[in-house]
Amino acid sequence: MHDDDQVPPPPAGPGELSSLLRSFRTRALLTQEELAERAGLGVTSIRGAESGRVRRPRAASVRQLADALNLPASDRDRLIQAALGAPPPGPTGSAPPGPASPGAVPPESASPEPVSPEPAPTGPATAERPDRADNYPAVPAQLPPTAPGFAGRATALGALDALLAACDEPGGTIAAISGMAGVGKTALALYWAHRVADRFPDGQLYVNLRAFDPTGEPVPPAEALRDLLDALQVPPHRVPSTLSAQTGLYRSLLGDRRMLVLLDNARDTEQVRPLLPGADGCLVIVTSRDRLTSLVAIEGAQPLPLDVLGVGEARDLLALRIGTARAEAEPEAVDEIIDRCGRLPLALAVVAARAGTQPKVPLTVLAQGMRRAGDVLDSLDEPGDPADLRTLFSWSYRDLDADAARLFRLLGLHPGPEVSTAAAGLPLHTWRLAWGLRDFLHRQGHWHHMVAIHRSALNAARELGDRALAAYALRNLGTASTRLGRFEEAAEHHAEALDLSTALGDHVGMANAELCLIELAEARRQYDIALVHARRALDHYRAAGDRPGEAHALNGLAWACLHLGEHDAAIRYGRQALTFWETTENPLGAAHVIANLGHAHRGLGKLPEATALLQRALPLSVEVGDRYLEAEVLTAIGDVHHAAGAADLARQAWGRAQAILRNLGHAKANELRTRLNDDR
Repeated sequence: MHDDDQVPPPPAGPGELSSLLRSFRTRALLTQEELAERAGLGVTSIRGAESGRVRRPRAASVRQLADALNLPASDRDRLIQAALGAPPPGPTGSAPPGPASPGAVPPESASPEPVSPEPAPTGPATAERPDRADNYPAVPAQLPPTAPGFAGRATALGALDALLAACDEPGGTIAAISGMAGVGKTALALYWAHRVADRFPDGQLYVNLRAFDPTGEPVPPAEALRDLLDALQVPPHRVPSTLSAQTGLYRSLLGDRRMLVLLDNARDTEQVRPLLPGADGCLVIVTSRDRLTSLVAIEGAQPLPLDVLGVGEARDLLALRIGTARAEAEPEAVDEIIDRCGRLPLALAVVAARAGTQPKVPLTVLAQGMRRAGDVLDSLDEPGDPADLRTLFSWSYRDLDADAARLFRLLGLHPGPEVSTAAAGLPLHTWRLAWGLRDFLHRQGHWHHMVAIHRSALNAARELGDRALAAYALRNLGTASTRLGRFEEAAEHHAEALDLSTALGDHVGMANAELCLIELAEARRQYDIALVHARRALDHYRAAGDRPGEAHALNGLAWACLHLGEHDAAIRYGRQALTFWETTENPLGAAHVIANLGHAHRGLGKLPEATALLQRALPLSVEVGDRYLEAEVLTAIGDVHHAAGAADLARQAWGRAQAILRNLGHAKANELRTRLNDDR
C-alpha cells in the first residue's frame, strides 16, 4: 500500500496530539514499543502522549517522533503544532514565529519554551489525573534558598555545567557529589541548581534524606517517594502501598517532564535508587558523604568528589562573609583562621558568623581564641547548633565499625597539623590494620572501604621502605578496583605488584599477583589470558613449595577452562584442588572449588550433579561469610533451575543473588536485574 492510498488524519486542533499521534503510528503499522525504539524514547512516553496524559511534550521528543514516523512536511508541521497546543500553521506570508508566536519550535540546542497549560478538565476525568490538582500550582519549585557568600568551586561548577548537555540522553543524567562533613556539598548543589533552574521548566524537586542527622534515622525511600508524589500533586488515596509501585508511578509522572531533582544528604545508593526518575530530560543531583560507587557503576552517575577549598577560595569566602575591607586589613589573621579551619567551608562560615556578630572585635583576637582553645572543634562549637562541626563529625563517627572507630581515635592523638602515617610510629600499625580488615572487607564486599584502607597501607609500606608490604597493598587495591569495574586502575596496581615481587625474587608474591590477574581477565572476559595467568601462578607456587597456593592456582585453571568450554579439564583441575582443601579442612577453598565443579557439570548437561554440588557449596559460602561467593553460587543454582525448566525456582535464586550483589554495589546486579526482567 502506497502513501497516496492512505486516508489522511483529520485536521488537528489544540490538545489533539493523542489522536493525531495514534493515527500516524497506526498508518505506519507500528506498535507503541516499535515506535519508542525507533524514536529513541521510552514506551511510557508514547503511551502517555497517546492517552492524553502527556499534553506538553518537549519539542525535541516531538521531532524524534516525526523522524521515526517518516512524516512528510505537512504532517510533521501538524504534529508539532498539536504538541504545542497551537492552531495549525497559517498560509504563507503570515507573521514569522517570534516571542509572541506559540507556533515557534525552539532549536535543538535550546530548552523548550513553556506554554500556557490547558484548562484542567472538569467532571469525572479530573479524578483520573494523578499528576494535577485543581487548586495547586502545576510546577513544583522546592529548592531551599542558597547560602550567602558562595565562593570558589569553579572546577565543580564547570563539571556540573557540562552535564546539562547530557540531559536528553536516555535515562537522564545523575551527578553524585561526595565529600566529608562540612566540605560544602549541599551549598554547591543548591548554588548550581538555582543557577540552572530555568533550564527545567517542569519544576525542581528537593528531598533531604537525612542520612547523617541528629535523629539517627535516615528517611526511608518510601517516605521520600511519598513526599515527591505529594509535590507532584498526587492525592494521598492515589499513592500505591508498595515501594515498587510508588517508584513506578513517580517515574511515569516524570516520563515526559524536564525536571531537576536534588536528593540531599543520602546515606547510600540503596536509599537513592528508587528516587531516580529514569527519564530523559531529567537531571538528578545527589549529595552524600558516601562515594556512591554503585550509583556510578550501575546507573552511570557522574562522580564529583569535593575536597576542602583552595587557599584563595577560602579567602574569597571569608571576604564575602565579613567584608573585603575587614579581611584585607588583617591578612595574617585571615590566613591563620583559614589554616585552623582546615579550609572547610562550614568551619569558615562559623568563624565568619562570629566575626559578623562582633564587628568591633579584631580578627586577630578571634584567631588567638582558636589558638588558645587548642581543639578547633571546641573553638567552633555552638551548643545546640546542628551545624557545629563536632556534631557533624559525630554523626559520621557513629556510623564507623569498631576497628575504624579505634583508628579514628588513635589518629586524634596526633598533634598535627597534618596526619601522616609516620606520626607516632603509625606506618606499621596502619599496614597491620589493613591486613587485619582485609578478609572482612573482601567477604562483605566493602570495596570502597577496601580501596581507602589499602591506599593508606600502600603509603605506610612506602614510608617503611618495605616492597613486599607495598606489593600486598597493591594487590588488594587491584582486587577492589576490579570489583568496582575500574579495570585500568586494577591492571596498573597488579602490574606494579608483580614488578615488586619479581624484583624481590618472591615466588609466592608473583603467584598471588598472577591469581589476581586471573580475576581481572575474567572480568574483562579474556578467558584465554586468564588461563595463561593461572598456569604461571601454578608454576610459581610449585617453585615456592606452597601447597595451599597450588590449590588456589588449580582452581584458577578450573575457572579459566570453564569459560573456555573445556569442562572435562575444569573438573580434572577442580578435583585436584578439592582433595587438598578437604584434607586441610578449609571451607572457603572448598566452597570455591565445589562451585566451579557445579558450573562444569552444568556445562556438560549433567544438571542433577550440578545442582547437588552447588547446593553443597552454598552453606559453605554462608559459613565463611563470603557474600560475593554466596551470590555467585545462587546465580549458578538459578542457571541450573532455568536450564531444567524450573522457572520459579530459577527466579527465586536469581532474586536472592541480585539482592546480595545490589547491596555490595556490584555491577553484576544489573545483569541479574535484566535477566529477571527478560524472564517474565
